[in-house]
Amino acid sequence: MSRHRHGCGRAVSDVVGFVLIFSIIITGVGVVSVTGFDALSEFTNEQQVENSERGMASAAATLDKLHRNGDTYRQFDLSLGAGTLWLNETEIDLGGDIDTSTLPDNGNLKVNALEHRFDLSSGEVTIAYEAGGLFRTQSATPRYDPTIQCAAGPDGDTTIVSLVNLTASDRIDRSGSYDSEIAISPTSIPNETPVGADNQFVSFRAALIDQDRIVDTDFDAGDEITIDVSQSAYPGQWDRYLEANGWTDNGGGEYACGGDSVLVRVSTIQLSLLERTTT
Repeated sequence: MSRHRHGCGRAVSDVVGFVLIFSIIITGVGVVSVTGFDALSEFTNEQQVENSERGMASAAATLDKLHRNGDTYRQFDLSLGAGTLWLNETEIDLGGDIDTSTLPDNGNLKVNALEHRFDLSSGEVTIAYEAGGLFRTQSATPRYDPTIQCAAGPDGDTTIVSLVNLTASDRIDRSGSYDSEIAISPTSIPNETPVGADNQFVSFRAALIDQDRIVDTDFDAGDEITIDVSQSAYPGQWDRYLEANGWTDNGGGEYACGGDSVLVRVSTIQLSLLERTTT
């Protein structure tokens, strides 16, 4: 009898041990599946932001064809991903010892910023094209440099301020979609991967509608041109860029530069929405 009870006890122990081991295995697989999915989702989010940055940099180069080369019009596409694209109303003001009466709005430029924003679990990330430069939140330097210079040269000090003034013939406010409804089984890998709408595009036609210039090759000693970026989309990043390129900080978002010659160029570019395409 005692031998029988001993055999039954060992059998029960084996069953309990098997249940515990099986539970640990199932739990482990579930944890790995969930954490693996989180990592995959995070990678997908980062890839969408990187795609947006590359697309916006390409758009900035395209707009430069109008701004610096004088092309009449160009077209470009931007992938929405899971982000939101819109035109933010921003302003950069020019002043100092130059006559701004020939510039749009007397130098109070409604430059506006074309922004692509992503709301991620790690925080908000925005890629913005403004006045010829491309900026990204939490980045110390522009991802595409605007054409602004305050520098000494062999033939004298030269100040260049070359800005893009964006307008739009249509309301720009477009959002992409994102499929986060993915079934996860603790005994298998996800059946699907997170899908951002990378095949959804917004197509633009960009047209150069005006270009104004101020050229002064005999700037008087002590004269300055000023640029105020306090009402721009990213004044902190503009501050760092201007300081790194020789401009003097006057405080409050205003910077100044003197020189022997000054070139100011403002290109007004109008964006029009074309039919959204998918691939």
